[in-house]
Amino acid sequence: MSKKKLSTQYLNSNIPAGRYYDDSGTGLHIYVRKSGSKSWSQKIRYSGRQLELGLGNYPMVSLAEARRISAENKALAAKGINPKAERSKPETIPSFREVMELALPSILDELSNPKRYVFRSFSYWKQLSKVKQSCHVQLCHTMGHALLG
Repeated sequence: MSKKKLSTQYLNSNIPAGRYYDDSGTGLHIYVRKSGSKSWSQKIRYSGRQLELGLGNYPMVSLAEARRISAENKALAAKGINPKAERSKPETIPSFREVMELALPSILDELSNPKRYVFRSFSYWKQLSKVKQSCHVQLCHTMGHALLG
């Protein structure tokens, strides 16, 4: 468990298994397994508790990228924001209209599949087409701005 300024050259060398801490002050460290694989993690304090955040595997996540992410996490924790929860939060929440525009065509298509309901007449399918159209328009107008929660 050494604490020193990590370098790309050092990380690319054959390092014995263990944890190696970066002296950047963000709690960043790299865990080297016996197999030689390396993964980044960060120990950080949030609300009096210690969190350990996985940041990815080396070299997929470079040293510079790991330092940048760990600095962002430390800044979030200083502002009183849980960095672990912040990462798992969705970027946007789709509106009901957006969900219906994506899902409704396939749902209605499945319902109107003639192979599933062979016994239906042509006039039934024609009427169903009108119902589908009306249903889609009505749902989008009445529920268009509601958010999914």
